[in-house]
Amino acid sequence: MKPSLAKISLIIVIIGVLTSCNTIKRVGENEHLLTDTSVYVNDKKDLTETVNNLLYQKPNSKLALGIPLRLHIYNLAKENPDSTYINWLNKRPKRKQRLKSIYSNKQVDKLGNSYVGLNNWIKKTGEAPVIVDTSLTRKSQNRLEDYFWQNGWFDVESSTLFKPKENKRAGVDFFITTGKPYLLDSLSSRIDSPIIDSLYQKIKKKSLLQPIDQYRSSNFEKERSRITTELRNSGVYHFSQDYVTFDIDSIKADKKVNVELKIPNRIIKSEDSTYQIPFKLYRIKDVNILTDYSYENRNAPLTDSITYNNFNIYSAFGLKYKPKALTDAIFITPGEVYKDIDRTRTYRYISELKTFKYPNIEFKENVEDTTLTANIFLTPRKKYSLGASFDVTQSNIQTVGFSFSGNILTRNIFKGAEILELSAIGSIGASKDPSDSKDQFFDINELGANLRLTIPRLFSPFNTDKIVPKYMSPSTRITLGATSQRNIGLDKQTLSGIFNYRWYPSAAITNRMDLFNVQFVKNLNTDNYFEVYQNSFSTLNAIA
Repeated sequence: MKPSLAKISLIIVIIGVLTSCNTIKRVGENEHLLTDTSVYVNDKKDLTETVNNLLYQKPNSKLALGIPLRLHIYNLAKENPDSTYINWLNKRPKRKQRLKSIYSNKQVDKLGNSYVGLNNWIKKTGEAPVIVDTSLTRKSQNRLEDYFWQNGWFDVESSTLFKPKENKRAGVDFFITTGKPYLLDSLSSRIDSPIIDSLYQKIKKKSLLQPIDQYRSSNFEKERSRITTELRNSGVYHFSQDYVTFDIDSIKADKKVNVELKIPNRIIKSEDSTYQIPFKLYRIKDVNILTDYSYENRNAPLTDSITYNNFNIYSAFGLKYKPKALTDAIFITPGEVYKDIDRTRTYRYISELKTFKYPNIEFKENVEDTTLTANIFLTPRKKYSLGASFDVTQSNIQTVGFSFSGNILTRNIFKGAEILELSAIGSIGASKDPSDSKDQFFDINELGANLRLTIPRLFSPFNTDKIVPKYMSPSTRITLGATSQRNIGLDKQTLSGIFNYRWYPSAAITNRMDLFNVQFVKNLNTDNYFEVYQNSFSTLNAIA
C-alpha cells in the first residue's frame, strides 16, 4: 500500500508543478494564446480530420489530462540565452576570473555555447505558444471555403468568431454554410482527332464522371489521368495529360453542372511556328536488345547478334544468355501497338531478375511511317557475389558464442538468368549443460549449408502462361539444406528440401505455392533430451 501511495503522491506533485507553470509566459501584450478551434458546418460541429486539418493554426498539443507539456518545456528555455550567460558571468566581479583560473578562455566561451545549445534543444523539444494570427485565420477561412467549393458546394459561405478569454487566451470558431451541392448533368465531348474520338467512345463507359453524381474536382483529375493512361496504352505515343481539359458550365437555378470534355489535335512546335495535326496510332517495328551495355564500352563494336521471335539481340563481347530468357523479360513486342504499361512491366521484370542493373529503354520514331524502334540497353551485374559476416553473441543459456557465415551467388549459371546461391554457417559457444556436472568450454556448435536455385519462370513440363502470365513475374525456387547441431544435450541433424512457385498478381499481393516442403530431423541424444527438460523443470519448480 505504501509504495502505491508514494507513486500517487509523486504523480500529484508532478501534475501540480506542471499545472502551476505559466502557459502565457511567452505571450506578449495584445496577444492571445490559442486554446481551442472549432468548425461548424451547417450549424453542426465537424469533428472529421479532413476538415479540421485544413486550419492553419491549432492549439498547442496536450496530454490526456489537458496539460500542454511541450509548451511548458518550451517556456523553460531562456528568451535570450546569450545575454543571460554574459550577465551571469559578469554579475559577480570574481566569477569570471575564477572560471578563467580553472579553464582557458576558449573553454569559458564553450561553456557559454553549451548553455545556448541547451536552450536551443529545450526549444526544439518543446512547442512554441500558438498566438492567434488574424491573417492565418482568414487563410483558414478561405481554405475551408475552397475545400467545400471543390466538392460541389458552389454557394458556400463562411464566417469566423473570435472568442477572447481571461489571461490572454482566446478561441476561434469557423462557421460554414454550404447550401445545396451541385450535381453533374449533361456530359459531352469535343475531340478533334478521329483516332482519339474512336478510342474514347470505347472507354467512356467506365468514366468517373456520371450524371447525378455530386461535383468533385478530384474526380476530374482522376478522369484526366484515366483517359491519358488508356490512350497511351492504346498506341497514342505522343499523348499527354495536358491535352485533356473540361469546360464546366454551372446552372445556379437548378444546381446542375454541364461538362464538356475537350481534346485538341496534337500540337507540334518548331523553331519559328506552332501547328496542329491529328493524333496517330504507333506500332512497334523493331526491338533491339543490347545485352552487355556499359558507359565505358558504349562505342565498342557489336560482335555477336541473333534474331529470336522477331527480337534483335546484340552483344559486344559474346552472347552469354539464352535468347528466350531475354525475350521473356521484354513485354515490348514487335508488331504490337505502343503501350506504356509494356515499358513499365519490362522495367520491373528485368529489375526482379537481379541479373542486370536497372535497364535503359528508349524509343525512336521512324520518320517514314507511324512506327517506333525500341532500343533496350542491359548492363549485367557481376557474375559472382561474395558475402561474409561474423558475430559474437551472449544469452541466458550461452556464456559466449561466435558465429560466422558466408555465401557465394552465381548469376546466369545456366544462361537462362538463373541464380544459384550457396551459403554456409558455423557457430561455436560455451554454456553449462544442466544435465552434466562437468563444465565444458565450447560445448555448443552448429554447422550448416544451404543451396538455393532461383529460376525466373515456372519450372514445369506444362505451359502455364495462361494461368500465370509473365507480367506477374513468376519464378521457381529450389532449396536444399543440411545442418548439424550440438547443443546442451539436444544434438540433432536436419535435412530439408523445398520446391515452390512465386508470382505477383498485383503490387500488393504475393502468391506462393509449395509443391513440396520436406524436413527430416534426427535427434542424436534422445535420452539426454528428456533429462535436460526434466532438470530445467526441477530448477524452475525449486525457484517457485
